[in-house]
Amino acid sequence: MNVEAAVYPTAATIGAVIFAYLIFRTLFTYMTPDTVISNYKCCNGGWHEAKLADCGTTLRRVPQQPINTWSNLAYLAAGLVIQFTVGNDAAFVFAVTMTYLCIGSTLYHATSTGWAGVLDVTAILTVFPSIAIYAAGGYFRVANARGMPLVMFVAAGLIAFLLSKRANQYMRAVIAISLGTSYVILLGYIFRTDQWDLLWYLGGSLALFVVGYVSWGLDKKEKFPITPWGHGVWHVTTAAASVLVFYAVHLSQPGP
Repeated sequence: MNVEAAVYPTAATIGAVIFAYLIFRTLFTYMTPDTVISNYKCCNGGWHEAKLADCGTTLRRVPQQPINTWSNLAYLAAGLVIQFTVGNDAAFVFAVTMTYLCIGSTLYHATSTGWAGVLDVTAILTVFPSIAIYAAGGYFRVANARGMPLVMFVAAGLIAFLLSKRANQYMRAVIAISLGTSYVILLGYIFRTDQWDLLWYLGGSLALFVVGYVSWGLDKKEKFPITPWGHGVWHVTTAAASVLVFYAVHLSQPGP
């Protein structure tokens, strides 16, 4: 058996296991029997669809916010598209983190519970840093190194674990720093190699993130023009934007 061929998937698997451990460790920090049974938080997050569902009284149905719940399937689709089209180990990391985001955000908007909110925010804290680490790997010429999935998983899991109790405070900063790092590295590659076609991916990703962020803000203010789709648009546009930035990073890497 080829030793090198065995080391590569082994490193990816170890990274995935450590990642899962850190994520569940974070969840269990918050989870007690009473939070599982009765941890409903009235109008948690302040989403317009939740208010229309009379969230100020009690949890009347699951999912409480159907649009905000099912629009999260876009994250699962995004992860699978990259896994099936790119197919390298970095794509596997992306697919796992996007699946986790789909699960966490779906449960959060369906139940409005505190423990599901932890899943949601820690999932966000895993997706974007892992993309930035992949981009940084390209800058240092190690994007396709055998240990890259291990580094991506562990780093993303650690960020979620360490910032979980302050996630709402730092979440936007983590997204901005991660995306900014990816975009800057991509721009450097484009200017260095004259691969100007990658600007379409980068520009499209940035535009979608802007649309998503504006929709997110308008939904908070109950001013999104198509009620109550504002936060659902955030889910769909950020999923598509993540695909574009990951694919652009992939195209800038040497090798498979």
